[in-house]
Amino acid sequence: MALDDLEGVVVASGTWLYDGDISKRTLVTARNYDVRWATYHADGLLNEGELPAEPGPDGLYYYVSGTGPFPTVADAKAWTEQAWGPVVWDE
Repeated sequence: MALDDLEGVVVASGTWLYDGDISKRTLVTARNYDVRWATYHADGLLNEGELPAEPGPDGLYYYVSGTGPFPTVADAKAWTEQAWGPVVWDE
């Protein structure tokens, strides 16, 4: 799996409880391109002149379950905690 694959590279994973009872996995995936922009571009849905999001400081984009891009792993994890938390992150 490569950073430029749609699948990307999983850089963090964890577990959260749906409805406080059902264990669910979550993954933070790194890619070297803006998936949303690339998809919209391929489908002809971009506004004229619309550019990809700026990558994070390491030149990568981070996604959680199709949400993103986030500029850092920490930002992706923070969003996950806010949306579904608490999350128990794997080491």
